[in-house]
Amino acid sequence: MKNVFISLLLLVCSSLGLRAAPAFVEEYVDFTLNATTFTVNGTYVYKNSSERPVNIGISYSFSAKIKNVIIDKVYSITDQKSLKYRVKGNKIYVDFTIPANESMAINLVYRQPKQKVNVYYSTAAQKWKVPLQKVKYSLRLEDDLKIEALSLAPDVESENLFLWNMYDFMPEEDFQIVLQGK
Repeated sequence: MKNVFISLLLLVCSSLGLRAAPAFVEEYVDFTLNATTFTVNGTYVYKNSSERPVNIGISYSFSAKIKNVIIDKVYSITDQKSLKYRVKGNKIYVDFTIPANESMAINLVYRQPKQKVNVYYSTAAQKWKVPLQKVKYSLRLEDDLKIEALSLAPDVESENLFLWNMYDFMPEEDFQIVLQGK
């Protein structure tokens, strides 16, 4: 009887289209700061653990006003093609399909004006309610810029290069790079 109930439950869930939701699992981001620009080159990996393809919509927020953001690339590394995006408010929205039991890597590259406090919205990962399995950040400083403070302590640090390797990462605050001077 117990097996019949479980089989019936699985059949009902299957017929209703209930299945495992896609997951945001990895993030690799290279930050570059120069005299005028804060550049973000991020690769974001999403996983579909279900037996069916999943259509997914993702939003990316920016700390600068969207009119001051230059989006250089929204690209599916997996499919090797550019992706269309929509702008609404201070975000872009990207839709894509992840095949059954596959992962999708999306590359987003954008630039915005350098500020004294440069913010990357790392807490967006909280929307997924599961820590990211793997996160790697790098920060390169150009034009003699100097760091006043970082919201995350780097694993490796040199004069103009900072590296982070994190696992099971669920940020409680956004990543901030505070520069010396104005």
